[in-house]
Amino acid sequence: MYRYFLGLLAVSLLISCSNVETHTLTLTDVELVAEGPLFEGANMATADQDIDLTASIESLEGAYKSVKSAKLTSAVLHMIDTINFNFIDDISLLLASDNADMTQVALLSEVPPDATVVELNVGNDQKGLNKILNDEKITFVADMNINQDTFIDLRIRGDFIFELEIVR
Repeated sequence: MYRYFLGLLAVSLLISCSNVETHTLTLTDVELVAEGPLFEGANMATADQDIDLTASIESLEGAYKSVKSAKLTSAVLHMIDTINFNFIDDISLLLASDNADMTQVALLSEVPPDATVVELNVGNDQKGLNKILNDEKITFVADMNINQDTFIDLRIRGDFIFELEIVR
């Protein structure tokens, strides 16, 4: 019992000594590409994005230990070329990194007609997103259900906003 109490006390001291700050990370103009030809059914557009939190977050000054928690709060996709999203039925946004499993973070189950910009619905359960953001590179995956064959390269620009708890 005595050892259990000492262990609990040590963990409490470690947590209380850590300074946790909330910051917003905004990533704009992330270009996701699906190289054509694309066939009816499931297709993916991907992008690898280098992340340097100290350079990307103006309010984060100096070194930090880790990202304690993270949540995607906004995901907006823009069609880069002069086409619209009409040939896409639905889109799921997944994130991954070299040291973390892929996590679905947003979804649009029905793409509006003639849309050139869509906002995805952000999921409530984003377990493991902090592990992804602790890595130096994120892989963005737009998993799309395409309703017709096309021979073009599909280029989509993504704008993403994350809320992070940073441990100093």
